[in-house]
Amino acid sequence: MKVPVILAGGKGARLWPVSREEYPKQFCEIFDESLFSKAVRGALIFSKPEDVYIRNK
Repeated sequence: MKVPVILAGGKGARLWPVSREEYPKQFCEIFDESLFSKAVRGALIFSKPEDVYIRNK
């Protein structure tokens, strides 16, 4: 069984100035959707919501 783990941590220094400490890269909108929501939507194609893990450290 594959378990999706979404890694949503870090400073986002490589995306500066778009990404800042108070607005991390996972919440930056690219093509009208945040990277975080794209990752969650992609994980839900293969797994149930209760089987998706989101980590920030």
